[in-house]
Amino acid sequence: MVAIIFRILLVSFVILFLLRIVMKVRLTVRSVPPPKKEKSKLDPWKILGLQPGASKDMIVKAYRRKMMKNHPDKVADLDPEFQAFANRRAILIKEAYEDLIKAA
Repeated sequence: MVAIIFRILLVSFVILFLLRIVMKVRLTVRSVPPPKKEKSKLDPWKILGLQPGASKDMIVKAYRRKMMKNHPDKVADLDPEFQAFANRRAILIKEAYEDLIKAA
């Protein structure tokens, strides 16, 4: 009788110990931050159609010109593929503009 109670206690302690390990692993997995979104590898000067060393005013004008031409709202009535392409293009233009403004 004592041997059965001892086995039950031993099994319950092992189960509790394993549950504690699992909970620690879960907490560490949740605390890992998501991967950062990669910036495009394309040349920002080329995206905006400028020569390297252009002034801040020229960068702003080129950005506005490109966004007016490639804005996603211009293709809102077209197929979702066109809308997705326009969104990606607008994000690319915006990232290029932000990179160049920070550097200028």
